[in-house]
Amino acid sequence: MVTHARKPLLPKSLRHWLAVKGSLSQHLAALGSHYRVRPLQQKSLRLLPTENTRLLSGQGTRHWGREVLLSVDGQALVFARSLTLAHAVQGPWRALRSLGTRPLADLLYARRPARRYALPVRRLRPVSPLHTHVLRALQRHHRAVEAAKDVDAGECAAPRPQGQHARVGGLWMRSARFTRPCGGPALLVQEVFLPSIHPLSCPDLDLHGRSTFQVPDSR
Repeated sequence: MVTHARKPLLPKSLRHWLAVKGSLSQHLAALGSHYRVRPLQQKSLRLLPTENTRLLSGQGTRHWGREVLLSVDGQALVFARSLTLAHAVQGPWRALRSLGTRPLADLLYARRPARRYALPVRRLRPVSPLHTHVLRALQRHHRAVEAAKDVDAGECAAPRPQGQHARVGGLWMRSARFTRPCGGPALLVQEVFLPSIHPLSCPDLDLHGRSTFQVPDSR
C-alpha cells in the first residue's frame, strides 16, 4: 500500500504574518517600543543549493546579499536574506549598499516603489540548506552578543540552539521577487519567521501604517 507524506499544516499563529501586505517592518514595529534591524552580513555571497538564479532575472555568476535580524524589544523575530546579481548594486539596487540599520522597506516602498511578485510560502525542514544557514547565523550572532556583553544594552537576543538543529524544528518562510521600474535584475527577499514570533499576533495597520488595535476598557 502506497502512503503519501502529508503536507505540513501552516500554523494558525503565522497565517497573518505570512500574508502581510506591504512593509513587514511596519507590522513588527507596532508590536513594541523598540524595533531594530541588526545587519549580519552585507557583501558578495554564494547562493545556497536551493536558491534559484532564474528568480533574479538577469545574467551573471556573482551575487550580492544582505542578511539581517529583525527584532522587537530585544527579541529576534525574523531572519531576512536579500539577494541580487553583484553588478545590480552598482545600478538599480545601488541603494542597498547604504541601508545600514534601516529596514529594506525604506527602499522597496519609497516614492518609486518596487514591484512585488510573491512566491509560494515554504516550510524549511531542519535538513534544508537555508534552515542550516539560519541556525548558524543565529549561533554566530548569539556568540557575538555574549562576547560584547551587550544583551542588556538592547542587542537582539537570538534563540540558543545547543546543537546544529537542537530544539528548532521546521521554519516557515515567505519570499518575493522585487523589480525596479527602470528594469534590470530582480531582488529576491526571503523572510524566515523564528519560533519566537509564534505567540505574537500580527497587528492590523491602517493605510498610514498606524496600529488599529484598541486597548480594551479595563473597567
